[in-house]
Amino acid sequence: FPEGPRVMAINGMDLLLTLTAGPTFARPRWEAFVPVRAIENSVFHVMANVVGTQWDNMTFFGGAMIVSPRGVFLARGKIDEEDLIVATLDEKELFETRKGHPFLRDIRPSAYQDLVSPRFPHL
Repeated sequence: FPEGPRVMAINGMDLLLTLTAGPTFARPRWEAFVPVRAIENSVFHVMANVVGTQWDNMTFFGGAMIVSPRGVFLARGKIDEEDLIVATLDEKELFETRKGHPFLRDIRPSAYQDLVSPRFPHL
């Protein structure tokens, strides 16, 4: 859900931590989603995921990720096994990215007022 991280970024967040149970079938979505959240909010994004099988049939891919505000993977965890990943987060990169790609500065809240409108009964 993009709204939560956006609100936190507007309020000064520099690092987004996502703790999740991303199932194996959704792995391609997570590999797209994690860098996109970093880019659109100009933050570092760390994603930690459950790994293994639970409930007899649900598998989780693990694959932790650390991504820069530019969407560059700084570290990636192993798939289908526990792993520990570490990366150095460069504060200078954070501020340079925000200066060069001012996504947060240029937001227009009036353009998405419909997000808080109850006018969509089909949702």
